[in-house]
Amino acid sequence: MTGPGVATTESERTLRNSAVASLTRTGSGGTVGAVSRSCARPGCGRTASATLSYAYADSIVWLEDLAPEGHPMIHDLCESHANAVRVPRGWELRDERRLTGGQSSFDLIGA
Repeated sequence: MTGPGVATTESERTLRNSAVASLTRTGSGGTVGAVSRSCARPGCGRTASATLSYAYADSIVWLEDLAPEGHPMIHDLCESHANAVRVPRGWELRDERRLTGGQSSFDLIGA
C-alpha cells in the first residue's frame, strides 16, 4: 500500500519511526542540541523552537519543544507562531512545551 504518510522504503520507515519516537510522550527531560531549522510558516525565516503535531481522528493538536529531527508529518514553528496557534472549534490544543511564551494552552477559537 502506498500513499501519503505510508513509508515505502526501509530508509523512509526508519525516518518515520524516528520522528514518531521523538513525539512519544515519555516525560523525559532531555534537551535538543545543535538543531537549527526554520519556521514552517510561509515567509517566516525565524528559527524554529517548537514542533506542532496532530491526531486528526482525535481532534488533538500538540505543541512540544522542538523535535530532534524534522519530518514531513510534523511542523516546526518559531516561538511567535507557536504562541499564536489556534485550533478549530471542537479540537483540543495541548501545549506541552517546557518554556512557553506566555500563551495559555486553552486559548481556543470558538470556545
